[in-house]
Amino acid sequence: MEADLPHSTLSPTLEEELARDTRARQLQSFRLRIALFKPLQTVSDEEREVALDRIIEVAQSYLHIARAPFSPCRKFLFSPFYFSSEARATFDPACSSPPLSPEDEFSVQALESKLEADNADDQLQHFLLTILRLSKTCPFADVRHTLSHFLQTVSEASTVPVPRPAHHSPSYFISLKDIFSLESTPCDSAIMSYPRPSNFQRSSWSHEISWTVSDTEPREPCLVSPATDTTTCDDGRTTGGRPTDDYIRQMFVRLFLEEGRITNVFRVMAFFPTFYEIYHLTYTEILKSSTGPLPPTWKIYLGIMAAAEHGCQYLVSLLKLEFLQAQGNAKWLKGIHHCPVKLQRISLILLKMARQPWRLRLQDIVTLIGGMPGSPRQDAWSKGELVQAILVMATVLGLSTFVLGCGIAPEVDMRGGYTVAGNSILDVYPCEGIERELDQTLTLMVEEEQEAIRAASSATGWHDSSILLFEDQDENEDLVKKRGADLITKLQSYTSSLSSPKSCPNFTWKHDTPWTGFSDKGHDTDANENEPVRYPAYEDLSRFADPVADKDIQRQDFEQVKEQYDPFMLGVYCWEDHGCDIVNQFLPGVGDDLDDEFTEALSITDWSLFLHMTDAAIDTTPLRHAIWYYTQRLLGVIKEDYNYEDFAAYLNDRSKDYIKRACCFPHQLGAFDWNNMGLPLRAEEKCHMILLIASAKKQALICYALALIEQVL
Repeated sequence: MEADLPHSTLSPTLEEELARDTRARQLQSFRLRIALFKPLQTVSDEEREVALDRIIEVAQSYLHIARAPFSPCRKFLFSPFYFSSEARATFDPACSSPPLSPEDEFSVQALESKLEADNADDQLQHFLLTILRLSKTCPFADVRHTLSHFLQTVSEASTVPVPRPAHHSPSYFISLKDIFSLESTPCDSAIMSYPRPSNFQRSSWSHEISWTVSDTEPREPCLVSPATDTTTCDDGRTTGGRPTDDYIRQMFVRLFLEEGRITNVFRVMAFFPTFYEIYHLTYTEILKSSTGPLPPTWKIYLGIMAAAEHGCQYLVSLLKLEFLQAQGNAKWLKGIHHCPVKLQRISLILLKMARQPWRLRLQDIVTLIGGMPGSPRQDAWSKGELVQAILVMATVLGLSTFVLGCGIAPEVDMRGGYTVAGNSILDVYPCEGIERELDQTLTLMVEEEQEAIRAASSATGWHDSSILLFEDQDENEDLVKKRGADLITKLQSYTSSLSSPKSCPNFTWKHDTPWTGFSDKGHDTDANENEPVRYPAYEDLSRFADPVADKDIQRQDFEQVKEQYDPFMLGVYCWEDHGCDIVNQFLPGVGDDLDDEFTEALSITDWSLFLHMTDAAIDTTPLRHAIWYYTQRLLGVIKEDYNYEDFAAYLNDRSKDYIKRACCFPHQLGAFDWNNMGLPLRAEEKCHMILLIASAKKQALICYALALIEQVL
């Protein structure tokens, strides 16, 4: 059939001109949208009201001229598939404008006309997706209520398809009733139910914003039980089932004022607000700030490479959006062979860090810094650039582990995060999200796109059809309950041995909170428990890795090869005494902030474990240390003064297996793993376990690379 398809007769010059014009229109539309929504990032009710009126006015103007937003047909404009009669027959008549006639289908005028019409559709699509996101995740109730009402009105008018969230919770595994509400509650002064350091005090997040809740602003009810389900309210004001105190509320507001978006990964990481304060600072310093020798787009692209290596579609989509908004070259997103040679050459280091860090060698670093024989000098890395690149890659590898372990769902305005009612074609050809607003390079044909999904499935371990995320294969509840009781006894003995002033009564299961196994699969209450869910792997992520190194370096844990390689001894080189200093040398202050991040991850606790217990105070330090050092041992890192017999005391076989999968094979994690960690952990405790794994992994990878960089003269 392909031999009979027409081919473009446009000259390269005209094609380039059309592409340039299209890019200009995209930039203009993007800047208009940003300018319209930016005024919502204010604590002033009056300013937000004016901005909302303007947003709705512009959106209504697009409603009058747009024809087919959320149509997959437009991406086939320059594809031969678009012109086949078989393809045209699959689309709804209202899907887009009729195909061009044979005599003028490649005329410049016809193409320009088509581009103009599609531009209006694209603008409306991006407007509606942004409105949908803010109607669900904006911390200001007036914004959520107004935009929800607008979407409801448009939907009832049936003029254009209206998007709706594909997932109500920010996580596939955690029910929305367990997520912190975006609104503070009337009883917030009594709430302090999240892990934090023992010496916790309110921080700058609570004091730098002169904001108070208006007496007239709608507020969530105070939920006395986390099991209370308030997630079905349809007015957009209910944003989570867990009460939020003023400290966390101020964090939500601060983040929105700074970035205009509260991401799903932050909604989950808000379980640990004191940690997130520090993590947000270091993440911004490492990936977003202008500090250091690497350009912002290079740092973001390194992040894309790292996220793709772990098969983390969620972070790849987020970082692609940031990359394009930072005016990165969209051609780089075609794959690693389209980016500068200098970036291509670091792929080997990335793959070794992610899969077999013990295989990193001094020669790998020398080759990067000295350059390949005969290669231009500009392709060589400086020590400062390499230190910064290592921090970026280790940060995103760690964050990818957290995202995949916690089952973070796609952002509501990105591909996989929304659905469109009544448009069955989107089930076959899903529309792109806001992350592709400025990207015109990946206009794949349907056959190519399906092949890309299959390749992504093969590379990441996810099937390309349907995946049953919510498997009903929980461990025996009596066995898990016994493990929990045994661990509590050991932790209480540890606490008593330290003569802790805190009271630690004998462990008992609370009678009013009976053990029910793992019946809550972590998805929305209105979802079908047996419904297969497609996990978001929408593209061939292997294109961001060097194909030769990708084939040569397989994922392993150190136990498989410990007879062949020497372990990394923290007594010789450790983060606290060495790594922190070299980071501060090239990025002043960042090393100290990272040190605070690692310390915070390891120290936060709510002095309890498993189900809530009356008057219980459990010091979980041995358990947290066991998770941390077991993770690092899987990577070949040994701490000489740690008692490794604690592994047998505080970790059971199932817990060890989970840590191994999360550390070394995070792309394989699914709901079965989430539901079977070997202990009856609460949702936030599971997230803390994953956070410890991700942080310990991040620190180990940084130490491996920095120890070699320091050896280069």
